[in-house]
Amino acid sequence: MTMGRADHPFSALPNTRGGQVGAIALVASPHFVRELNGIDDPRLAGLRVQEAVPGDPLTGGSEDTIDVMVMEVAPGEPASLERLSRFHARHPQVPVIAAIHDASLALVRRLLHEGVADVVGLPFDREELAGAVTQVLARTSARHGETQRLAPMVAVMQSVGGCGATSVATHLAGALAAERRAREVAMVDLDLQFGGVAQCLSATGSGSIRDLMEAGNRLDADLMAAIARTSPSGVDVFAAPEDIRALEDVSTERLIGVLDLLRRHYRHVVLDLPASITNWQMFMLMGADAILMVVEMSIPSLHQARRRLDLLHSIGIAPGQVHLVVNRVERRLFRTISLDDVARTLGRPVLGSVALEAPLVSAAQDRGELLTGRRNRFVTDVATIAARLTDIWQGENA
Repeated sequence: MTMGRADHPFSALPNTRGGQVGAIALVASPHFVRELNGIDDPRLAGLRVQEAVPGDPLTGGSEDTIDVMVMEVAPGEPASLERLSRFHARHPQVPVIAAIHDASLALVRRLLHEGVADVVGLPFDREELAGAVTQVLARTSARHGETQRLAPMVAVMQSVGGCGATSVATHLAGALAAERRAREVAMVDLDLQFGGVAQCLSATGSGSIRDLMEAGNRLDADLMAAIARTSPSGVDVFAAPEDIRALEDVSTERLIGVLDLLRRHYRHVVLDLPASITNWQMFMLMGADAILMVVEMSIPSLHQARRRLDLLHSIGIAPGQVHLVVNRVERRLFRTISLDDVARTLGRPVLGSVALEAPLVSAAQDRGELLTGRRNRFVTDVATIAARLTDIWQGENA
């Protein structure tokens, strides 16, 4: 785990190879290929197409002439997956984008685990395809050149609903902002259906994170500043939308672009994630420098945390990237479950514990405030977690 890693979607640079377009090979069924006719997009100027149904052998291209491969993968057809595996084994240095119609979460997880660089939908969408190719080429270029350092991004996820993850996330953002003593922390509410971060922090403004995702070519630093809601705690909030839409309507590519922009203009980015697991959330977790799993000292919470940790492992997230935060810890001598029990059960060390201050936290959130005070155990516990994260990042980039 390193700050601003060059091996995940968020480290993409705006231009690759000094502005040169890479050689793009695309292999797909004829009816999908025909839909690409007439595309006039400079990002796809290097596109070379082969019409082949899933499983048909490849007839052209090599590691010397291809910079990225876009290949149709048909769920349920072993020959299709074998074709992808053969290409990847022969040309491991060539990144592969899998093009799939109605991809299941299980298939996406499998492909990511096997090293696929990205996934796009079928039929092809010009903007999605061009964006994915640009991101993959940028990551490839970044591995061979200088990369712009990105701000560390922390994803806060809950083990089970109601475990206080949003309280931890907002106070963590506040602690990082207090440490910087400047408005250099972005808090992103990705609980797009039911998020209430803006209300918890009394953040003023009218924009939402969706406005940035739907900005297209208008996405820039000026729009980002206009959408950011300011809060008394010194945290800039990118709020959840007012209306409710299906979580799967989110474009992974656009969200990656938004978070990449935030990481170039802030010193820290904190994500508050929804309870449900979606395809786009997988990419957010893969791109995070740290994942805080908020758990409680209860059997249901630990059971669900174990399941989520197994899921993170299955998509290739390193154990050291995930940190446990035990919330609502009662300070008493005799407890049914101890912190050591939590660490042993989940196979991870506990980064920090947060004292049970339920009435005070709830009352503060109702007022749209963060708890303050050096003698408040909740506040000091979260500040300790923020300091430990900062020490980790500084140690890795020394």
